[in-house]
Amino acid sequence: MWTYGGEAAEAALTAAERHVRVRLEADWDGDGRYAHPLSDLSGYVTSVSTDRSLAGSAPEEILLIEGASAAELTATLHGEYDGLLFGAVFSPYNGHSPFYLRDLVGVEIRYALGIDTAAGTVWYPQFVGNIRTVSPDRADHTVEITALDRVEKLRRPIQFAPWAINEYHASRGRVRAQLIDSSWVIDNCLRFSDTASTPYRHKMREEMHVPDGSIDGTVFWLTGTGALHPTIGWHARTHINRYANVESVGAPMYESYGQPHPLVADEADSDPDFPQPRNLISYPTDPLPFSQYWVSNRDLQKAVGTHYFGFTLVAEGTNSALIWSNIEYTVLSLDVGSGCSLKLKIQHGEAWTERGNLDTGDVVSSERVPIPRDQSNIRILAAWTIIDGPEAAVYLRVGDADNGGPVPVNDRWAGNPGYRLLQGLVYVTNAVGMNDLFYAFRNTRFIDLTGGAGSGEPVPARYAAVLDPGLQQYTFLPVRNGQDAWEIITQVAAAEYGSVFWDEQGVFRFWNAEHIERLRNTVAKTLTLDQISGLKITHSLDSVRNIWSVEASKKLGVYGAAYKSSSVDEFYVPGRTARTFRVWSDSVIAADPHKPARYTGSTWNDELYNAYVVQWLTNGTWAEDDGKTSGVDINVHFASTGELEVRIWNGYDEPCRLATNDDKPAYHIGGTLVQEFPPQLTTVTDRESIMKYGGRNYKHSGDWVQDRFSINTISRYLLGRTTRPIPATDDITVAGDPRTRLGDTFEIRDPEGFGESVHVQIYGIRREFTRESGLSDTYTVEMLHPPGIGLWDSPQYGLWDKTLIWS
Repeated sequence: MWTYGGEAAEAALTAAERHVRVRLEADWDGDGRYAHPLSDLSGYVTSVSTDRSLAGSAPEEILLIEGASAAELTATLHGEYDGLLFGAVFSPYNGHSPFYLRDLVGVEIRYALGIDTAAGTVWYPQFVGNIRTVSPDRADHTVEITALDRVEKLRRPIQFAPWAINEYHASRGRVRAQLIDSSWVIDNCLRFSDTASTPYRHKMREEMHVPDGSIDGTVFWLTGTGALHPTIGWHARTHINRYANVESVGAPMYESYGQPHPLVADEADSDPDFPQPRNLISYPTDPLPFSQYWVSNRDLQKAVGTHYFGFTLVAEGTNSALIWSNIEYTVLSLDVGSGCSLKLKIQHGEAWTERGNLDTGDVVSSERVPIPRDQSNIRILAAWTIIDGPEAAVYLRVGDADNGGPVPVNDRWAGNPGYRLLQGLVYVTNAVGMNDLFYAFRNTRFIDLTGGAGSGEPVPARYAAVLDPGLQQYTFLPVRNGQDAWEIITQVAAAEYGSVFWDEQGVFRFWNAEHIERLRNTVAKTLTLDQISGLKITHSLDSVRNIWSVEASKKLGVYGAAYKSSSVDEFYVPGRTARTFRVWSDSVIAADPHKPARYTGSTWNDELYNAYVVQWLTNGTWAEDDGKTSGVDINVHFASTGELEVRIWNGYDEPCRLATNDDKPAYHIGGTLVQEFPPQLTTVTDRESIMKYGGRNYKHSGDWVQDRFSINTISRYLLGRTTRPIPATDDITVAGDPRTRLGDTFEIRDPEGFGESVHVQIYGIRREFTRESGLSDTYTVEMLHPPGIGLWDSPQYGLWDKTLIWS
């Protein structure tokens, strides 16, 4: 509930005569300024309504407040502008209309309600969204506008890099460091829709004016806000990562010291329960934990061009003092191809960047730039233009300070030609607290720091997100190739009975079940029976669930044959030719970058990894040829679109194929793959409820239901709400209060009727304003359990016997 306005607003809203104002504005010019002559529609409003309600995955009779909400607005306008009635103003065919030849659908619209108080008018935001329909009526020249909140912004397709916790590390007790927090999945989806819990997101290719599949673009992004999983890029050889020993050390992988989005900075400062964005913590154990990734398409990787990379340094929290220690840490390292590496390092409270020659060991360093001590989140950006020419330069920015660059690099080296085994490898250590790590490449000869289309820097996210920590920890990511971001977000929230929605100010919210419970235990407002209508209670056994059966999916990442050829001619290559094949497998986490081993048909078997048999076509006959000792060159990597690209070079004159002499396909791509296991069933029960009402089961399953420790927590939380019948009521109607929000808990006092104290929690609000009738609210609510006995000074709930009250 909005609490600002204080006693003055409360007095004004409960007065016999109320003065409510409407502010309805549309950004017709699309520049965020709302400066068009008709942007302010307030004076033309005859009625306006908003409707927002949480709809979840639990059966309706269980009455859980959870799920997703997409708010809708409907406004009716009437009036005249510049000599035109509104029906004509909004007609797409009227050449005199100020909107002629403009597309009004999709325009941002915002709505607020004001209440006149003794201290002045206090405004409460109600809705931000985008227009869906504009319907002028010729009969009475009214115009109806409908809008949907920013859920329409979440329609970009999402693809996850395949992943499951690695069996090798899990069997050695390193599990917790690998897990993915469910809130990270939501954050990851939002980043593709110009929305983030932190200030930044990656720059899209369309913003760079380059096509998909281009060498240009952001090729790696790791949010670090609850997962070691890349938002852009792929995992590389997870079996040789070194994960932090969370189980033994005790420190978590993530803390909440990240910088919130600027649009919610004031809320973060004032609300003690505000969930700060997550960040990777510093884990300076010896040896130092690290993880490795491939850029989105390592086949396109090249050294010559301009490279942008960096992260947000979190300078508070666990081990943050190490930033100013004498230990030199490499935080981020890139193999950009042609024997060239780029690094970002920290020591003595200073940061610097290096360009290395992997063949000779030679290193060129930038100047060191001090890290400010008075900031908790410092953005660090490094940029190199690598070229054998005068444009070669380096730039480093740490917070607001930089190296004075771009600074020319005298050692003009463009790398050594040739394919490199590890080109496109990104190496991240847990040396310091950080989030929003990135690497972008631009095929240019200069460092662009303007932030425009030519730059590779991250950009500010337009919309803010506030995300509670998830209550689920994922051991694998389900296959999602092209689903809308909103669809995935709602699935993730539903799996743990959380709630996701855009609020009245256009901020995206994820509430976990604990947040909803916290709101349930805090009464926002007290009403008496004469202030409401429609209170009717139904007491039913249908809401009881005293057995929760949870079926958890299980997958692991194992090393093996990530892909097996299916026909003898699948990989056919003409003589003296390099051919690239694309194969699809949604279970491959990472292909082995090493050259596969060559076998003969007599030694070939189905259990081999990263291996092949090759035949050549000689005189019309396919046969192996031991005399062709060099075999063929095979390299495998992910394409940016998710397929595996297999490049085969046949250096001999005759055509070749990967098969045995007895006509069996013979190529296995080695790597780490996702192996699926039978689901595990976890059952949580309440004996007392079962004895009283009989066993009543609810089964919870799905591929977002995984970690059994998380499942136990969520199940016990839910069991506490469903072991007794919960009364249900129809919607209730009250005088409108623009301060009321989803999740608020009201106390209804009716000591002579339904009870001294009836608590309800709101999960749906329909708010209507008309010039004739004023403001009214209709709430869809969940009734909470009665308070029981022992309530201090309560005539009904403090009774020890018929006369003695606990006081």
